[in-house]
Amino acid sequence: MYSWALRDQLPVHTPDICFDSREFKKIGNRKSISVGTDTSASQKSNSKFFRTEFSSRDINEEGLKSIYGWRTTDGPWFASEQPRWAFADNRYLFKLQATAKFPSTETMKDSRVLENFVAEIERAIDNTVFKPSPNP
Repeated sequence: MYSWALRDQLPVHTPDICFDSREFKKIGNRKSISVGTDTSASQKSNSKFFRTEFSSRDINEEGLKSIYGWRTTDGPWFASEQPRWAFADNRYLFKLQATAKFPSTETMKDSRVLENFVAEIERAIDNTVFKPSPNP
């Protein structure tokens, strides 16, 4: 999910609320992770996202991993404990959330598939949506 809106219109709730109240239970606490990408020849992004892991409540115990963060029109993606307050001074707020399901919690442990996906999508967004205008 990638969305943008005026800051008071964008949902700032987290996957902890959505998935934990449904058929998944949270595994441990969410973790702050860095997703570094080369967004251009001269700029390296050091974005921070939260990663949250879940296990299904059924007998199969499928794994679910979610990575999410917010950003304004400039700067890197940011994992905020209080996004509503952290971005209150910004007119626009963007949210990136990627979630993947795994056959089991064991197969999820060492997988970097979702992290790699977020890095690629971040690069694409930075080079299109946030690309500097050629006419300053």
